[in-house]
Amino acid sequence: SIKIPNSVTDIGEDAFYVSGESAVKNIILGNGVEYIGKSAFAGHKKLRSITSKATIPPLCSANCFKDINVSIPLYVPAASIEQYKLAPEWKEFYNVQAMSTEDIDNIQTNMQNSKTIKDGQVFIIRGDKTYTLHGQEVK
Repeated sequence: SIKIPNSVTDIGEDAFYVSGESAVKNIILGNGVEYIGKSAFAGHKKLRSITSKATIPPLCSANCFKDINVSIPLYVPAASIEQYKLAPEWKEFYNVQAMSTEDIDNIQTNMQNSKTIKDGQVFIIRGDKTYTLHGQEVK
């Protein structure tokens, strides 16, 4: 996974561009990301999901997601779904979904790194924190 911290505001041109094979499956953008440069994430053909925690869709330069399958889930804050569906570059993704923030019931942890399934979703438990399979912390 590529996980951009909340403290990052700009992602530069070609920052994570790949021209060959890439093993990256998930991209997680922190809530502080405001700008994504040209071809920043281009070439990640095996990507399975993108999560953007920003409530306002980051401004994207041309081809920032070139060669990425636009049918993969794009997870965004629930209140921002319509904004992402209208924003340049983001509007190419047609599987826009709300990030899951529901409480998790009846999770028992006997191990430091464990997983559980609730309502068909897989959750990873590390220490006292719980994450979705896409790396989003569940609160």
